[in-house]
Amino acid sequence: MLKQQQHVSVCITLSADTIAAIHRQVHACEICSDQASLPLAELVVRLTGYHQPSRDYVIADEIYCPSCISPLDTDTLVEVQHGIGRAAAMRLSA
Repeated sequence: MLKQQQHVSVCITLSADTIAAIHRQVHACEICSDQASLPLAELVVRLTGYHQPSRDYVIADEIYCPSCISPLDTDTLVEVQHGIGRAAAMRLSA
């Protein structure tokens, strides 16, 4: 007889600050960019520092691709911003 293995799932609710950080980092998604290679869930791990093998994320707001406006979920591949960003660069040059 096969034994059932217990599956523990951690549910993480993302704060408004984390969602804002995601919006700042995502440049495009797999639908509109061939450069998209990072799963959105991995970006969340990088931003929160919380890595758990079995995890589910609860995102209160819809997150959309800034380039094509497609909805993003944790499995969507994204292209992230590199460098200091356009807004920061504009402030530095002013």
